[in-house]
Amino acid sequence: MANAFGRIIDGTDLSVDAAELRGFIHRDYLKHCLVWSHIAQYLRLKGRYKTARILDVGCGSDLPLARVLHTNRLLVDDYVGIDYNPASKFTDHKFGSMEVHTHGNCIFPRDVKLNKDGTYEIKKNGEKHVAPNFITNFEVLEHVQSKHAVSMMKAFHKLASASPDGCEVFTSTPCWNVKDTAKNHVN
Repeated sequence: MANAFGRIIDGTDLSVDAAELRGFIHRDYLKHCLVWSHIAQYLRLKGRYKTARILDVGCGSDLPLARVLHTNRLLVDDYVGIDYNPASKFTDHKFGSMEVHTHGNCIFPRDVKLNKDGTYEIKKNGEKHVAPNFITNFEVLEHVQSKHAVSMMKAFHKLASASPDGCEVFTSTPCWNVKDTAKNHVN
């Protein structure tokens, strides 16, 4: 099933810069801000941010979760952001002493390989990371076909199971009825 634009994967990317140009911030962006703040607060309260290895699936080109973490001085051990949008929108960043690894034009789980040694790698460049202990996936599943969404959830479980110190998965989708769904939603 494709969305109204004929896409089977929709690469919608909310940007605060684009919002400023339009003159208003979309309600979805505000919701995202609450979610990113929740993750930051959760990591801080649990005292786990220093050892957090985050895989952010659908990270967005602005890297808002990484920015929220950095702004709140929650420098995580490893942050990997992957996104379907073009690789040209992404560059590795360094927020203070927190390195941020980003991979655009990356389809999860197709482009991520779990290794037998408890690491995973991004197939396009072979970059390896220890299996994540936090996986985030906010407002992505509705932008891929149902079958793809199921494969993503299975891959989250597989990656989480491989983590040497346990893993928590945070995911969300909008709460809409079918007749009022956004035109860019595939699923």
